Amino acid sequence: MPVTTRDVRIPAPLAVYMRDGLDLLEWKQLTRGVEEAPLDIHGKQGDRAMLLRIAAGRAIPKHSHRGVELTLVLDGAFGDARGVYARGDVCAADETIEHQPTAELIGDCLCLVVSSGPVRLTGPFMRLLNPFLTR
Repeated sequence: MPVTTRDVRIPAPLAVYMRDGLDLLEWKQLTRGVEEAPLDIHGKQGDRAMLLRIAAGRAIPKHSHRGVELTLVLDGAFGDARGVYARGDVCAADETIEHQPTAELIGDCLCLVVSSGPVRLTGPFMRLLNPFLTR
């Protein structure tokens, strides 16, 4: 079956997971200005992949990781205390990294995120949600 998405931000190997385009994925709001859409991958149990959309200037809650997380920037840019990641850059994080990625003000950021375990929220209030996080 041919790939029907024509979004130039999406590399061909990734496009097979979203044949109908970005807008028809099951986007879920995580926080104001931050959405995720899970991708059906066939990795090891516990592995997950998703697309992440972060509105310009918005931040993901401060967190660490229970496993490895790789983030490929498909469009836009985000920054954390370690630097700025733009289109084509990969950000790697594990349990030793605590960060709060924030989309740059130049525009929205679209990323592919692949992780081997759930995040661990570290903010004063958000960490109370950790027992409920399974992904």
